[in-house]
Amino acid sequence: MKYKMCLIAFNFGKLPSYFDLWLKSAERNKNYNFLLYIDDTTQYNFPFNVKVKYITFKECVKKIRNIFDFDIHIPTPYKICDFRPAFGEIFKDDLRGFDFWGTIDFDIILGEIEDFITEDILEKYDKILTRDHFCLYRNTEEINKHYKGKQALGDMLYKKAFTTPYVIAFGERGGYGVYNIWKYNHWKMYDKAICGDVLPGYYHFEYKIEDYSKRERALLFYQDVEGKVYSVIEDSGGNYTKKELMYIHLQKRKMIDMDRIERRKCIVIIPNRIISYDSIDNDFAKLVNEYQLDKTYILDILQKWKWKVYKTQCLIRNKQLLHQYKYEL
Repeated sequence: MKYKMCLIAFNFGKLPSYFDLWLKSAERNKNYNFLLYIDDTTQYNFPFNVKVKYITFKECVKKIRNIFDFDIHIPTPYKICDFRPAFGEIFKDDLRGFDFWGTIDFDIILGEIEDFITEDILEKYDKILTRDHFCLYRNTEEINKHYKGKQALGDMLYKKAFTTPYVIAFGERGGYGVYNIWKYNHWKMYDKAICGDVLPGYYHFEYKIEDYSKRERALLFYQDVEGKVYSVIEDSGGNYTKKELMYIHLQKRKMIDMDRIERRKCIVIIPNRIISYDSIDNDFAKLVNEYQLDKTYILDILQKWKWKVYKTQCLIRNKQLLHQYKYEL
């Protein structure tokens, strides 16, 4: 690949139990570099394309504050997500020499990125993908300032995002996100649903496809010996088919990691567990029956209630933060 790429990830606190799978999937994508800002000093076998910078939450907040000439609010590590579109400026010294920079989460298992993001796409577009758990920006001074652009709600939206103490998903596709800024200004943006971004309000794996207006249900995900990841879907005839994805995003989902101590060559991911296998024989009916993956109706109902409780807790917390900072969006 003629382009040099760097993906930034941050985390304050303990990394996921399946972080070794994240590292292994990063290593397989050898044309991508990964820059980690973390405070978990657990010893890992970091591959050649993963660089670690140990930093505390307070140090990170100070680094971000130094970029802006107005007061910003970062009461929790999660709030840093809203600053991701500005990482090109915040971490510019660490991004010198790269043609593209981007952001990535740790609750992800990568497949083969270059099967989906080709050199032709990188040549044509300045922003690739619109979810900040994985996205890329062309690394130029002008494009790194695009998060400050105008949109239908007016300009200076980034100031509202950075001074509001709770997360408004500024890096995402929502009404307050940079997606709308790029779309409003007709900047060159590639947007396609090419991952298994599981919705947290369901026990089973449900994620959006095509133009994000449709959904697909996967009975399970798996990663083969080559490192490619797939969803397994039941079609209308009761047959099981597989579809390659660029990555799996297990957002806000706690997983039981069955074989963390001794990994085998492949993994199967079911709604609450990660299991290692020596090989995948494509007998998906056997796996579905073994783990009773088609009998999740009650668990789906429970998960939806848990998600409603979580969102209610977030709303209450947001009101408390607004009162604390005496600020209204």
